[in-house]
Amino acid sequence: MVMYQSAFEAAVAADNRVVGNCLEGMGIFDGDYLDTDISRFPLPRKGRKGKDSDVCLCYVKSGKGEELTLMAKVYIGVWGTMQLVGTAYTDRVNHAFSPVAIISTVRAVYAPDGTLRWEKDLSDYPRSLGTVSTIRGDNVSDPIPLEAAVQIGRVERVKATA
Repeated sequence: MVMYQSAFEAAVAADNRVVGNCLEGMGIFDGDYLDTDISRFPLPRKGRKGKDSDVCLCYVKSGKGEELTLMAKVYIGVWGTMQLVGTAYTDRVNHAFSPVAIISTVRAVYAPDGTLRWEKDLSDYPRSLGTVSTIRGDNVSDPIPLEAAVQIGRVERVKATA
Protein backbone atom coordinates (compact mmCIF):
# COMPACT_ATOMS: atom_id res chain seq x y z
CA MET A 1 0.00 0.00 0.00
CA VAL A 2 1.33 3.41 -0.98
CA MET A 3 1.41 6.05 1.77
CA TYR A 4 1.16 9.70 0.77
CA GLN A 5 2.55 12.71 2.62
CA SER A 6 -0.65 14.69 2.15
CA ALA A 7 -4.25 14.51 0.97
CA PHE A 8 -3.20 16.64 -2.02
CA GLU A 9 -0.61 14.03 -3.10
CA ALA A 10 -3.25 11.31 -2.77
CA ALA A 11 -5.72 13.33 -4.89
CA VAL A 12 -3.06 13.86 -7.57
CA ALA A 13 -2.15 10.15 -7.55
CA ALA A 14 -5.82 9.20 -7.89
CA ASP A 15 -6.11 11.69 -10.78
CA ASN A 16 -9.11 13.39 -9.14
CA ARG A 17 -8.58 16.45 -11.33
CA VAL A 18 -11.46 18.72 -12.31
CA VAL A 19 -12.04 19.32 -16.02
CA GLY A 20 -14.31 22.24 -16.85
CA ASN A 21 -15.92 25.14 -15.01
CA CYS A 22 -19.35 23.81 -13.98
CA LEU A 23 -18.48 24.10 -10.26
CA GLU A 24 -17.02 27.62 -10.14
CA GLY A 25 -19.93 28.69 -7.95
CA MET A 26 -18.62 26.23 -5.35
CA GLY A 27 -15.06 27.58 -5.52
CA ILE A 28 -13.86 24.64 -7.66
CA PHE A 29 -12.03 25.49 -10.87
CA ASP A 30 -10.69 23.74 -13.98
CA GLY A 31 -7.48 21.91 -13.03
CA ASP A 32 -8.22 21.69 -9.28
CA TYR A 33 -7.81 18.40 -7.41
CA LEU A 34 -10.50 16.83 -5.21
CA ASP A 35 -9.94 14.88 -2.00
CA THR A 36 -12.98 12.65 -1.45
CA ASP A 37 -14.31 10.35 1.25
CA ILE A 38 -15.97 7.20 -0.12
CA SER A 39 -17.35 6.30 3.31
CA ARG A 40 -19.49 9.45 3.59
CA PHE A 41 -22.38 10.77 1.52
CA PRO A 42 -23.57 14.34 0.96
CA LEU A 43 -26.33 16.08 2.89
CA PRO A 44 -29.40 17.49 1.12
CA ARG A 45 -29.40 21.27 0.69
CA LYS A 46 -32.46 21.98 2.90
CA GLY A 47 -32.16 25.72 2.45
CA ARG A 48 -28.36 25.77 2.17
CA LYS A 49 -27.14 27.72 -0.82
CA GLY A 50 -23.92 28.25 -2.70
CA LYS A 51 -20.77 27.07 -1.02
CA ASP A 52 -22.74 25.64 1.93
CA SER A 53 -23.93 22.85 -0.39
CA ASP A 54 -21.99 19.60 -0.76
CA VAL A 55 -20.12 18.37 -3.81
CA CYS A 56 -20.10 14.68 -4.67
CA LEU A 57 -18.52 12.35 -7.19
CA CYS A 58 -21.12 10.54 -9.27
CA TYR A 59 -21.47 8.39 -12.34
CA VAL A 60 -23.67 9.73 -15.14
CA LYS A 61 -24.57 8.34 -18.54
CA SER A 62 -22.86 10.40 -21.18
CA GLY A 63 -23.98 11.00 -24.70
CA LYS A 64 -26.31 8.63 -26.50
CA GLY A 65 -24.58 5.46 -25.38
CA GLU A 66 -24.51 3.62 -22.09
CA GLU A 67 -20.97 4.76 -21.26
CA LEU A 68 -20.59 6.05 -17.70
CA THR A 69 -18.58 9.16 -16.88
CA LEU A 70 -17.31 10.09 -13.42
CA MET A 71 -18.23 13.69 -12.61
CA ALA A 72 -18.13 16.06 -9.66
CA LYS A 73 -21.48 17.80 -9.11
CA VAL A 74 -23.37 19.72 -6.43
CA TYR A 75 -25.66 17.43 -4.43
CA ILE A 76 -29.23 18.78 -4.43
CA GLY A 77 -31.21 16.08 -2.64
CA VAL A 78 -33.96 13.53 -3.21
CA TRP A 79 -37.01 14.13 -5.40
CA GLY A 80 -39.43 11.23 -5.18
CA THR A 81 -37.18 8.21 -5.69
CA MET A 82 -34.40 10.04 -7.55
CA GLN A 83 -31.18 11.51 -6.22
CA LEU A 84 -30.48 14.86 -7.91
CA VAL A 85 -27.19 16.60 -8.58
CA GLY A 86 -26.41 19.72 -10.57
CA THR A 87 -24.00 22.31 -11.82
CA ALA A 88 -22.83 25.52 -10.13
CA TYR A 89 -21.95 27.86 -12.97
CA THR A 90 -21.37 31.51 -12.17
CA ASP A 91 -22.14 32.82 -15.64
CA ARG A 92 -25.04 30.73 -17.03
CA VAL A 93 -28.12 28.71 -16.20
CA ASN A 94 -27.52 25.68 -13.96
CA HIS A 95 -28.88 22.21 -14.66
CA ALA A 96 -30.00 19.35 -12.44
CA PHE A 97 -30.15 15.66 -13.31
CA SER A 98 -30.28 12.21 -11.76
CA PRO A 99 -26.96 10.32 -11.74
CA VAL A 100 -26.61 6.56 -12.07
CA ALA A 101 -24.75 6.44 -8.74
CA ILE A 102 -23.28 8.80 -6.14
CA ILE A 103 -20.05 7.33 -4.82
CA SER A 104 -18.43 9.85 -2.48
CA THR A 105 -18.40 13.34 -1.00
CA VAL A 106 -15.72 15.94 -1.63
CA ARG A 107 -13.79 16.67 1.57
CA ALA A 108 -11.26 19.18 0.23
CA VAL A 109 -10.32 21.07 -2.94
CA TYR A 110 -6.75 21.93 -3.92
CA ALA A 111 -5.50 24.34 -6.57
CA PRO A 112 -3.08 22.80 -9.11
CA ASP A 113 -0.12 24.13 -7.08
CA GLY A 114 -1.34 22.31 -3.94
CA THR A 115 -2.87 25.32 -2.18
CA LEU A 116 -5.95 24.33 -0.17
CA ARG A 117 -9.02 26.16 -1.50
CA TRP A 118 -11.49 24.76 1.06
CA GLU A 119 -12.24 21.70 3.16
CA LYS A 120 -15.15 20.26 5.17
CA ASP A 121 -15.27 18.07 8.24
CA LEU A 122 -17.31 15.05 7.12
CA SER A 123 -17.21 13.17 10.44
CA ASP A 124 -20.95 13.74 11.05
CA TYR A 125 -21.99 13.02 7.47
CA PRO A 126 -24.15 9.94 6.72
CA ARG A 127 -22.74 6.61 5.62
CA SER A 128 -25.61 6.09 3.16
CA LEU A 129 -27.71 8.29 0.90
CA GLY A 130 -31.10 9.47 2.12
CA THR A 131 -34.26 8.10 0.52
CA VAL A 132 -36.92 10.49 1.85
CA SER A 133 -37.86 13.25 -0.59
CA THR A 134 -36.12 16.49 0.44
CA ILE A 135 -36.94 18.76 -2.51
CA ARG A 136 -39.99 20.96 -2.02
CA GLY A 137 -41.14 24.34 -3.22
CA ASP A 138 -43.99 26.31 -4.72
CA ASN A 139 -43.58 24.65 -8.08
CA VAL A 140 -42.02 21.36 -6.93
CA SER A 141 -43.78 18.49 -5.20
CA ASP A 142 -43.36 14.75 -5.02
CA PRO A 143 -43.67 12.99 -8.37
CA ILE A 144 -47.20 11.73 -8.93
CA PRO A 145 -47.45 7.91 -9.16
CA LEU A 146 -49.13 6.72 -12.35
CA GLU A 147 -52.22 5.31 -10.59
CA ALA A 148 -52.77 8.57 -8.72
CA ALA A 149 -52.38 10.57 -11.95
CA VAL A 150 -55.02 8.38 -13.62
CA GLN A 151 -57.40 8.85 -10.65
CA ILE A 152 -57.18 12.64 -10.73
CA GLY A 153 -57.43 12.81 -14.51
CA ARG A 154 -53.88 14.02 -15.27
CA VAL A 155 -53.22 11.09 -17.63
CA GLU A 156 -55.28 8.48 -19.38
CA ARG A 157 -54.40 4.82 -19.08
CA VAL A 158 -53.88 3.35 -22.54
CA LYS A 159 -54.35 -0.38 -23.07
CA ALA A 160 -51.49 -2.09 -24.81
CA THR A 161 -52.32 -3.88 -28.03
CA ALA A 162 -50.59 -7.02 -29.14
